[in-house]
Amino acid sequence: MKGITYIGIYFDPDRVQVGVHQPDGAFSKHTFVYDEAITDEIEAWLAAFAPATTHVCLIENETAAMLADELADKNYYVFQITFHELISWFAAAPPAEPDGTPVNAMIRYLRSERPARYESRTPQLEVLYTLLDELEAFEDASEEEEEELLSAETRHKYRNKGLSISEIVDRRMNELHELIREHLMIYPELMTPELFQEFFPDVIDALEQPKH
Repeated sequence: MKGITYIGIYFDPDRVQVGVHQPDGAFSKHTFVYDEAITDEIEAWLAAFAPATTHVCLIENETAAMLADELADKNYYVFQITFHELISWFAAAPPAEPDGTPVNAMIRYLRSERPARYESRTPQLEVLYTLLDELEAFEDASEEEEEELLSAETRHKYRNKGLSISEIVDRRMNELHELIREHLMIYPELMTPELFQEFFPDVIDALEQPKH
């Protein structure tokens, strides 16, 4: 595609390698050293490139997913691929000359295969965090504070059933557990080991049971 800047960002164990393929064919490299603000530094560096004409390719991992969300929210064209996809493609279509670095291969893959554009997880994460925050508030609240955490809608819903405040709180907490479980099943990419352990203990128990 004409006028498009292709950027490959590769998180290797020691540093972050970046390759830039300009519309005129020029290629340049950049390297970031890992620190706590690594994604912020990459975002600041990418600000020099217009989102509407910049296609960014990332290999899937936890840090790359965080960066992908940030860039997608800023309207960059973001594409996430797996190592398996890249290696399988590379084996089937090796270059006439070695690419030299992973970012070269990623950019070539992006230009030739045109994978599906990445969709930000931010809206789904915000829903999840809202549910988790409400559940945590109930877990931390004293009995005197619990009623204040119940919305008027929830109080009205269960008051008509003759339930006490403690019973309403128990119902609401059970609802939150189920809502969180359902949300994670719909969006499994949001799952973390901690969430899996807390909200799917039945699955863990089933996996740990010896098979006869």
